[in-house]
Amino acid sequence: MISMTYNGKPFKAGDFEKDMKRKMRDLVAAEMRERVGSIRDPKTGEFPVVVVRGHQLEDMRLAVEASPELIAIIRERLPLEDIGMIDFTEVERVVSPKAFLSYASEDRDVAERVAEELQAAGVETWWDRWEIGAGDSIVQKINQGLGGCTHFIVLLSPNSINKPWVQTEIDAGFVRRVSGEAKFIPLRSNLPAEQLPPLLRPLHSPALTETPEKEIEQLVSDIYELTRKPKLGTKPSAVEQPPSPYSSAAMAVAEYFCRETTHAVWADPQISEEGLATAVGLSLEDTQDALYELRDFFRDDHFAVLPDKNLWTEFDKYFLDGADPQADALTIAADMMNTPDFPEKMSEIAERYEWSPRRINPAVAYLIDRNLVRDVHYLGDGRWVTSEIERTDATRRFVKSRS
Repeated sequence: MISMTYNGKPFKAGDFEKDMKRKMRDLVAAEMRERVGSIRDPKTGEFPVVVVRGHQLEDMRLAVEASPELIAIIRERLPLEDIGMIDFTEVERVVSPKAFLSYASEDRDVAERVAEELQAAGVETWWDRWEIGAGDSIVQKINQGLGGCTHFIVLLSPNSINKPWVQTEIDAGFVRRVSGEAKFIPLRSNLPAEQLPPLLRPLHSPALTETPEKEIEQLVSDIYELTRKPKLGTKPSAVEQPPSPYSSAAMAVAEYFCRETTHAVWADPQISEEGLATAVGLSLEDTQDALYELRDFFRDDHFAVLPDKNLWTEFDKYFLDGADPQADALTIAADMMNTPDFPEKMSEIAERYEWSPRRINPAVAYLIDRNLVRDVHYLGDGRWVTSEIERTDATRRFVKSRS
């Protein structure tokens, strides 16, 4: 008697068919991801982030996250039949501030204090004493600093106000301000506001005191656009949730799992359709329709509703104050690229940030679903969406494209 086995188990046609469909889906998904994910904005170097939606081959489609400019390029590059299979989401690039500091040599001590404080606060600062080395072209180095700055800062004092070189840099800073490429910030040191040139008088020009810690601290806050307003209070419960592309029934189902999960991993929690309908206050039919609408975020099961790891990545922002898995994902990816000894184990990564599994899992799920890291899964602690993550070329492209 002939017996057949498949994957070390007795052969079953249903298991074989299901496995072949899954492998075919993975092959098609990889091809689609590469075709769209390799399109690049020639001006900024940005690559799109691509996630494959749908657990079945016949229900598969792409979600693309990119800047409006890159989305326009993708729409032009791909045929119309492919565009119809893609859900586009516009995202803004995270711009890290870069300051150019202009000053007179007589004010070097004050300028050095400002430059060091800005650099220590995460504001990349161009200061000639750091940037211009022996044999360098002074003009070329200054042009590089001016061309890449997001904030032009000039230290105005009785020494610098009439310096021709400082005036030349002020002219260049104003050109960047008018073009919208940089913010122009005049800092006064021992200079009354009425002695400012007419062109600068309409601008707010903070004055530095003999002990300028507070003024420089406020300057850092202004560069990062940190508001001076008090924290916004909680809205009344009657106010509707922020706009979303999902129905109110689907949002009610998603909210249940966002609030009831312990670690935000697969099947945490699991509940019957009837129990879910009771919990969210919907009819069984409305609950089933909501689950069909949210089919990308659940695994098929005949006995229970099993949330997948990407549910919290998508919905935490609607229901948890301050939650932003996408921003957390960028933080992790950037540190993976910039820190040589960045840990790979999930438990060690969480310990590094002092984040709970509930917070870090949606961020790591974001990276895994978009193929931005290599994940390694082995039997172990069930608190994590995976066991380890490793950086890849896709990690680097993601960080460069978003910052």
